Amino acid sequence: MLAGPPNTEQPRLGDQPSSITVLIADPHSRTRSGLRSALKHSHTVRVVGEVPDLASAITAISSARVDVVLSGSRLAGLASESARAGLAQLARRVPVIVMGMGDPRAYTAPLQAAGATDYWPKDGDLEQLTKRLIAAADAHPPHRDRSLWVA
Repeated sequence: MLAGPPNTEQPRLGDQPSSITVLIADPHSRTRSGLRSALKHSHTVRVVGEVPDLASAITAISSARVDVVLSGSRLAGLASESARAGLAQLARRVPVIVMGMGDPRAYTAPLQAAGATDYWPKDGDLEQLTKRLIAAADAHPPHRDRSLWVA
């Protein structure tokens, strides 16, 4: 399912990637497959894999070119120190957008502290998600921009 070398290239100013590669990390297979299906019609976003947890996401980004991880909020561990540590470890290597059901203002501080790039509500607009994925990929380390957060 995952193939190719890790993404080590730095974007050049003004470059517009032909496609953003996304890894979906969510414990629910229906959520993962639904997002994959919804994003398959995008000309800019390509889902390169699905994993059920952050440990698998960390392994997956080591073996495949992944520009952005789209992670479920339960995996991001808003109530768990160990899960936030896993998110922080992942976010040091690739931008992470956390998705969940709820008021993003409640999630902003703990997710930013753990290194997440952005938050997207699962009932949000798919076009907005695509824009956020592109923005997160464009802000790939070491040029990560924390200003992507939108409350």
